Amino acid sequence: MLKLGQSVPDGAQMPGWLTYDSVSKNVYILVENQCSQATAFYISDIGSFELLGQARTDDGDVHGILYGGSDGGSFLAMAGYYTSFITTFELPLDQSSRGLLREHFRMSRPGPVKSRQDAPYPNAVVLDPTGRFLLVPDLGVDVIRNSSVDPDFGTLEDCRPAKTGDGDGPRHGTFYQTEGASTTRMG
Repeated sequence: MLKLGQSVPDGAQMPGWLTYDSVSKNVYILVENQCSQATAFYISDIGSFELLGQARTDDGDVHGILYGGSDGGSFLAMAGYYTSFITTFELPLDQSSRGLLREHFRMSRPGPVKSRQDAPYPNAVVLDPTGRFLLVPDLGVDVIRNSSVDPDFGTLEDCRPAKTGDGDGPRHGTFYQTEGASTTRMG
């Protein structure tokens, strides 16, 4: 989207993740360094960025997704890998935005892969195809955390997580249907 020679807009340096909303033409840039912020830009038809707002997140967010509301894009959920948090914000973002939810994950004991399973490490947030569930693959705990979504208020209610194999360290997920199947699966 940046044109050759165009400087990177403030709030977009060293992004960890970009989430694009094709309906609003907004892009949400998550910065996972010491700034730890989410920045929203509108992308014009000629490819220039217009700053819409920023919010400090404090969690070193590595992945984000839009969810909820009548359009499926009223809230932003983010995974804070190094802090073991997920944080949600109501949109639009601005300097006064505060996290709607900030949930800290815990674990009872280290996982079998000591070098990367010493703490919970939420690596992504994935919305199921119905928009009713938010799933968080947790590399550190070998689970996929599951929350039901209240689409009107953006709140999340914990559901039973799905356990993966010891040492699997789930990081990402996507939903798919195999040809001829009526069941949707996450892989």
